[in-house]
Amino acid sequence: MTRHPAREIQSFEAFLPREPGLAAHVRRVAALAAFVASRSGFSAPEVQAVGNSGLLHHLQAEVTGVPMAARLLADLGFPPQSFESSKVVPPDAAEIVAVWRGKRKPSSPHAAEFAAILDSANLFDEQMENLPYEDESTAESVNQLLDSGMLMPSFVRTIRSSWVVARRNVDTAANALPVFPKAAMEALRLARDPDAGRREIERALGKDPVLAGEIVMLANSGALGGSAAVNSLSGALMRVGTIAAANHIAAAAVRTCFASVKLHDLWEHSLQAAENAGALAGDSNSDAGEAYLAGLVHDIGRLAFELSDAALGVRQWEELGFPTIYAEMLSTGADHTELGADVLERWSFPESIVEAVRFHHRPELVTSKLAAVLYAVEDTNESLPSLARDHAAASRLEVEELPRARAAV
Repeated sequence: MTRHPAREIQSFEAFLPREPGLAAHVRRVAALAAFVASRSGFSAPEVQAVGNSGLLHHLQAEVTGVPMAARLLADLGFPPQSFESSKVVPPDAAEIVAVWRGKRKPSSPHAAEFAAILDSANLFDEQMENLPYEDESTAESVNQLLDSGMLMPSFVRTIRSSWVVARRNVDTAANALPVFPKAAMEALRLARDPDAGRREIERALGKDPVLAGEIVMLANSGALGGSAAVNSLSGALMRVGTIAAANHIAAAAVRTCFASVKLHDLWEHSLQAAENAGALAGDSNSDAGEAYLAGLVHDIGRLAFELSDAALGVRQWEELGFPTIYAEMLSTGADHTELGADVLERWSFPESIVEAVRFHHRPELVTSKLAAVLYAVEDTNESLPSLARDHAAASRLEVEELPRARAAV
């Protein structure tokens, strides 16, 4: 994949908003605008001008010419001697912003088109920021905006241009994932059933010699401190305990999906999320075993992205400051939550876990405590920050403030 056009945008760090959220917004708008301008066939200087206008579009002064107002520089805290260097704002970017604001007429048809690209990029990013207040899924909200007629047609075409092929690649990767073992699923179900006995769990595990061997190995590990070696599954279950055995079965079954070395960090993230989810669920009077399993598989959709050709495109958007969910949506028109839920449905996972994984970045859309637990332990870099979403998740967990036991990756 070629270098992202946003890489050529000038920084203008001195003129970016001081509020972190707003600064992140203008950077994303700049990247979106530059991307669309580049794919629309404009020259490199024109693409740079459009991207620069995205960086500058939230300035509170009229940037209709060069040099910029000395008053603006003073408001930004610059010493008087810097006023002579105020020509850092190029006139082409200034004109685009001025046309976008309706402060001046475009000097050329291209200037009007550039202002329209800026407007579309700004509206698109604002829609992504407003998702916590929408009742639709992320994909539904994005497609509604793209179909609304509010965005310029070339912007819509460019954003959607790679979706079909990229989504097919991700779906192919998802379909190629190893199937979650039926014996493991049955053993986990029995482990959570208070009426089930150890012998029933033993019979279920006996159908999968590899998983049974994992439990025996765990029982004989130094961590459990047994003096005599255990040589039967029954003895191993007695020594390990039902809860610990269930967690180990889940981890062993899921681990096969993360066999590649490049997936090590994602696997470690999943393990940490599982531990945190189990602990948080226990604190909120929820099923800790179910939460542990949900934590292990909550990012199974990300695994499919990582194993597909779409991974590079997603990574490029992430490097430009786009959260994972946003980057996936731009690259494929879908995100890992929907994809992961679809995978778990094929694996016959309980509906409660499927729902939690589907909404673990949109807990405000469901009443599921488990979705709120997964949101609370998720890496904060995967979605745009939202106090409204935090509040919704906290209310599901019946706490005043959302616990921040996040699992970084």
